[in-house]
Amino acid sequence: MLTYNRQFKIGAGYRTNDAFYGVLLFQLNDQLQIGYSYDYTFSSIRQFQNGTHEISVRYLFQYKIRTVDVKTFQ
Repeated sequence: MLTYNRQFKIGAGYRTNDAFYGVLLFQLNDQLQIGYSYDYTFSSIRQFQNGTHEISVRYLFQYKIRTVDVKTFQ
């Protein structure tokens, strides 16, 4: 997966004897990420479908805000 500007990610992959897929991800903030992927199948199931589109949403519930200790400034 390649990352650009810590907000955009793009990737691709291959499942042995089954499909190629591509992924695009966008980081909205430190907790929220949305994504899109496309799966192009070339196995025998291809006669029933021409690929799949997927949309994903990822939310990080246990996000910790970094604070600075005012005594040590760390």
